[in-house]
Amino acid sequence: MDRKGNGYDRLPLAASYSQDETVNVNPSLSYPIPTHNTMPSMVTVQQPVVGVAVQQPRAPDDYMGLAIFTTLCCFWPVGIFAILKARDVHKRTWQGDTAGAMDASRSARRLSFIALAIGILGIIISIVFMVVSLVIEHRIINTAISFVVTEQPSVTYSVYGMH
Repeated sequence: MDRKGNGYDRLPLAASYSQDETVNVNPSLSYPIPTHNTMPSMVTVQQPVVGVAVQQPRAPDDYMGLAIFTTLCCFWPVGIFAILKARDVHKRTWQGDTAGAMDASRSARRLSFIALAIGILGIIISIVFMVVSLVIEHRIINTAISFVVTEQPSVTYSVYGMH
């Protein structure tokens, strides 16, 4: 393949070569080949960045788990309102209303604890009621048994008639 006529023989010398640099010239290519790296040294200076670090306020706790637990296991009428307030925390946080989200968080927590207290109180009352009813039932049965055992019927009946 003939290299003459492809444009490589007419390349000018690069402007970055100085006169005192040693350059090997390939006569068949007719352009200089540098013997060392002729890239100019580059110094990078990073400018100081001035900025303000803005920290997002931490989203308040929503107490959704506690609200669901108290709805299912304790006192569901108050627990439903606790779930609604817990959901409201996310909505207000998304809207950027941090104060409203904190208020909804406190309400969800308060309602959840109220439902929990009512549920625990209901369980305690149920246990006391069961114990009292068992004691009363046991006394009635014992009284009836002792009444039957101590009372002798004055009249006995037999197959043949009264004695």
